[in-house]
Amino acid sequence: MRGWVLFDFDGTLSLLRAGWQEVMQQVMVETLAEGGAMAGDLRLERVWAEKISQYIADSTGIQTVEQMQWLRQQVKSVGREPESVWTYKARYRDRLHAWIQERIASVAEGRTTPDQYLVAGSRALLQALQAEGLILVLASGTDDDDVQAEARLLGVADYFDEIRGAIDHSRDNPKVAVIEAMMAKWGQHLAFRAVIGDGPVEIEIGRRYQALTIGVASDERVAGRRDPEKEARLHQAGAQWIVDDLSDVEAIMGHIRRAAVP
Repeated sequence: MRGWVLFDFDGTLSLLRAGWQEVMQQVMVETLAEGGAMAGDLRLERVWAEKISQYIADSTGIQTVEQMQWLRQQVKSVGREPESVWTYKARYRDRLHAWIQERIASVAEGRTTPDQYLVAGSRALLQALQAEGLILVLASGTDDDDVQAEARLLGVADYFDEIRGAIDHSRDNPKVAVIEAMMAKWGQHLAFRAVIGDGPVEIEIGRRYQALTIGVASDERVAGRRDPEKEARLHQAGAQWIVDDLSDVEAIMGHIRRAAVP
């Protein structure tokens, strides 16, 4: 009997975009400060910085366009006419691409191995799951062309039966869409369902579809260390098991094998 395992990408497998939260925060703060909205008020700047930081943490895993919709609402709240969500998204994407360009070039040119930008244990776990005959799906709120390119760059694309990211100018959630497609195609013939991710969004989606949910609370800056803030958010979202990274392949495989759908 077959089953499926859905992976998030950034922070769960890939570390290429480590630090994206800081980049998004910079873009949001700068956007809100345009037109003198904060007028050099340090207290107001701190309040906004804290509000934005909390929102980004809570929304990890959703499509970028939805985060930009939130930004648009905040711009309206300070009395300004906001630009479109797509304008804000393009601004953030351009800034992020500049941020990670050297990492991508380093791997592409062979100066750095792909595994340096993978969460520990990623490749071994994907190999084990593939050998088990499970359907592997990669779904991300990051733009589809970026996810496809970065998965190929890191040498993990071929492990997946399907890779799906956000489609430009679409607000459909790729994680929900891909799960619904699998359920419609195979339904009760699937013995296993599991979702592995580092954000609350995919964990909540996994629980909605009665999948085993494994939270990855890895500190993206320090290998082998658990991020307590990630851990707290994953617990709150209902993750059934939380790991530091993906290096304990046998333990993860054991959990997945025991997660047969009744």
